[in-house]
Amino acid sequence: NHIDVFPAEAKDWKYPPFGGEIHDGEIWGRGALDMKGMGVIELMAMIILKNSGIELDRDIIYLGTPDEEVGGEFGAGWLQKHKPEIIKSAEFLLNEGFPIEADEKGKAKYWGVDYAEKSVLWLELTTEGAAGHASMPIPGAATYRLVRALKKIDDAGPNFRLLPEVEEYFKKIAPTEDETMKKLYASIDSSIKKKEHSHALLSDLLKSSMLRNTISLTVIKAGYKTNVIPASASAQLDCRLLPDVKKDDFITWIKGIVDDPTVKVTVLEWNQSDPSSMETEMVAAIKKVAAAEDAKVPVVPVIVPWFTDSHWFRELGVQAYGFQPCEVDKEHFATMHGKDERITIDAFKKGVVRMYKILKEVAAPDAK
Repeated sequence: NHIDVFPAEAKDWKYPPFGGEIHDGEIWGRGALDMKGMGVIELMAMIILKNSGIELDRDIIYLGTPDEEVGGEFGAGWLQKHKPEIIKSAEFLLNEGFPIEADEKGKAKYWGVDYAEKSVLWLELTTEGAAGHASMPIPGAATYRLVRALKKIDDAGPNFRLLPEVEEYFKKIAPTEDETMKKLYASIDSSIKKKEHSHALLSDLLKSSMLRNTISLTVIKAGYKTNVIPASASAQLDCRLLPDVKKDDFITWIKGIVDDPTVKVTVLEWNQSDPSSMETEMVAAIKKVAAAEDAKVPVVPVIVPWFTDSHWFRELGVQAYGFQPCEVDKEHFATMHGKDERITIDAFKKGVVRMYKILKEVAAPDAK
C-alpha cells in the first residue's frame, strides 16, 4: 500500500478531508479508498492472522511506501532499485487497483482483480513554420498543421480490440448490467465490430478503456500575441496502451494517421506495464474466498487505465494484483481524487475479514 494521498481542498468537503472522521456509518477522509484505508485493512488482517497462532508456510511482508501519487520513484521505485532483497523473492503482491464493484444499494456485482495496467505513453506533437503578422495569413502555418494533425487523430475512431482476459471480463459481468448493456457485453466479440454500438460501449469510460488504446489531448501551446502568427506549435497527448501493444508500433500508427512528415513526434514518458498471470495460487485463493461468500458473484480479470506501484514489483518478477476486498459503488468510486472521499464501515469491516481469509488461504492452506 502507499501511504501518501492526493491533495484536497478543505472548503470543497462536507467534513474535514484529513480528519479521518466517522459520519453516518462511513469513514470520511482523503485516503479512505486511495489508499490509507486499504493499508489499515492489510495491517488489521495481518494482526488477526498473527494472533490466531496459525502456522504459516509462507512469509507475509507488509510494505507501506510514499510517493505513489507522483510516480513512486522515491517510494516503491527506490525500494526496487536499492533494496530489492526485501521483495524480490516474494511470489505475489496485493496492491490497490480495483475493488468489488457494487450496485447503488452496496450489493456486490463482481470482484475485479487488476492483473494488468495500461502502459503510459506521453507524446508531444510539434510543428514549425514561418512567423509573421496575423493580418497576412501564412499558408501551412505551424498552428494549422498541428490542428489538422490533432483532428485526424480525433477522427481515427475507438479502434476496439479484444484481449482474451477482457472478453472474459465482459461476458462474466454481463448478467449484472441493464438489458441493453447485458446484450452488448454478452456478445462483446461481435459488439465491438459494429459501429452502431460504439456510443453505448464508450458511455462507460472505465470499462471501455479495456477495449482500446486511449488518447487524451491535455496540453496545447502556441503563440504569445493575438496578432502574431507563431513559428511553432505543440500539443501533448496522454496515451494509455493495452498490455500487448508496443510503444514503437503505436507511434508508427500515430504517424500514419497524421500523414504529415513535418509533424514531429517526441516521447515524453514511457512506462511499460507487463501483465500478471491469472492462473496462480493468489488468484485461486481470491476465487475461493469469493465463492464461499456468494458463488453467484464472479471474480473477473480487470485492466485498469491508471498506473499504480505494481509495475515496480512486476519488473522484479513478482506476480502483482490490484484488488481491494471492499464493495464500492459508482458514487463512492468517484470520490477518489475528488471530494468527500469515504468508505462505509460495513465495507471496511468486510474488507478486513476477506483479506484475512485470502492471506490464510495462500500462506496457511492447511489451517483449520
